[in-house]
Amino acid sequence: MSIRSTSHTELRIADVRAQLRSSWSIVMAAVPATIAFFLAALRAWTIGTAFVIADGVGVLALAVVGTRTAGGHDRPLHRRVGYEAGLVLVGVSIVLIEAGLHLL
Repeated sequence: MSIRSTSHTELRIADVRAQLRSSWSIVMAAVPATIAFFLAALRAWTIGTAFVIADGVGVLALAVVGTRTAGGHDRPLHRRVGYEAGLVLVGVSIVLIEAGLHLL
């Protein structure tokens, strides 16, 4: 899409549809955090609580993605577990860095 827009060629609706379909997982990953912050805006809880919820859901989402992308029974169990543990470790590291920056 960016090539079409910079070269001033016609952007077709099929191109937009294809781009949205390929980006749907990114949009869906943002939905839980969006809901948490929206409810904080409605004063269901504080913004700080919304950050904790969004971080927790993000790490949980990485664990789910890890389970789905680690491979089937054709890969050794220790590799699948290691892959998923690595993803969760990355998520927890990001949360800890974010928490540290918020405390500064």
